[in-house]
Amino acid sequence: MIAAKLYTFYDLPFSHDVCHLFEHIVIRRFLLSLRAAGRSRAFIGNVDGNTVESTIFFHAELYSAEDIALFEQSLYAEQSSINQRIVAESLAHIEAELMTVVNVQSDALLMSQLAACQRIVGGATGAHVSADDPLIIAESPKLFDTAVLAIETSDASDEATRSFFCFYPALLDIARDSAFDATAAYPQQNGVFTAYQDGNVVLQRFTVKKPFDCRAAEKRIAHHFHEARVTNEMLELLVRVFKTHPAYTAVPMYFYEKTLTRTTRDELAQSITPQAFHDIAKSARISIQPLPPTK
Repeated sequence: MIAAKLYTFYDLPFSHDVCHLFEHIVIRRFLLSLRAAGRSRAFIGNVDGNTVESTIFFHAELYSAEDIALFEQSLYAEQSSINQRIVAESLAHIEAELMTVVNVQSDALLMSQLAACQRIVGGATGAHVSADDPLIIAESPKLFDTAVLAIETSDASDEATRSFFCFYPALLDIARDSAFDATAAYPQQNGVFTAYQDGNVVLQRFTVKKPFDCRAAEKRIAHHFHEARVTNEMLELLVRVFKTHPAYTAVPMYFYEKTLTRTTRDELAQSITPQAFHDIAKSARISIQPLPPTK
């Protein structure tokens, strides 16, 4: 069953940009903690962040209470867990998200404000740090491209289509971790699934900072797909969610909208197996194409 929680931190005493950076850092710490445990963002649910002015929200919809606890460890981590590397990686993602260049005017002030954010999130009152903005952000859309990721299979059978429909979010998560996470890149949209007479495909657009090597990224995704080891234990909670969670009641309707094929929640859940995932991952055709700029 999905464990859902909303975490709110209102009116932090720093600029929107610093608070937005702290939001990214928290989620990145969570993803790194998963990776350290030999896992990924695939098959666990989802965590989203949103920064409005100087207020930060985290919405966690995770498949287990254990993963909620792991996220909370990342949220309430010690101040020392904010280092220059995680700041630089998070700033690169923000640059792609906003199509901007971020200049840090004072590393010392930025690190002090982030540490103060961590203390406040942990329950302390008062920042005792200058509120001057250490970041200057300039719009620079010409430094970025749009890259379209396509993951496609040629098996159009009903069973294969049900499996692809259930697994495509995990496929996109694995692709993002392997090809887009280590660079200045950010998804523009959720994945778009389409069923054809001769196969299935999911597309997702990313903003990427120039230059971006599409062919190298394709190879990294293919490598991770081939190396992925998915077990029944990893899929158990996903199967249960498809079968029983109220939020998935209308999933057969969404499947019919895309495929014009009838199905049930049980049939979809039965298609979620390690063998089905490995068949998709090993046969998938992966392409990343730059989108021509609009005139």
